[in-house]
Amino acid sequence: MYALAKAKGIHYFHFLQPNQYDDGSKPMGDEERRIAVTEDHPYAKGVKAGYPRLRELGAELINRGVTFVDLTNVFANDRDVLYRDNCCHVNREGQLIVVAAMAKTILGKVTDKN
Repeated sequence: MYALAKAKGIHYFHFLQPNQYDDGSKPMGDEERRIAVTEDHPYAKGVKAGYPRLRELGAELINRGVTFVDLTNVFANDRDVLYRDNCCHVNREGQLIVVAAMAKTILGKVTDKN
């Protein structure tokens, strides 16, 4: 996708989204934990095993010139309830936080002369 976008002069951005099963990515109180975490959820195992590898691969993307941003810790200092289900979906407040982080990256890149 990056190569296709680059060939057409289009900026390409690759973001790794936050996930509640990524250990240490967000402090959670009891209320959010009841909503968002199911200990034996089928995605939990994949996230725990896969996210470290996705971060490694993200570093490889950066080395290839791709704008890769790891957003997995975007909620690291936020104690508000942001997840709305036990899959990976966030509520409106969570969406605004993620979108703001994405927008900062995109705006910084497209206004950069490089």
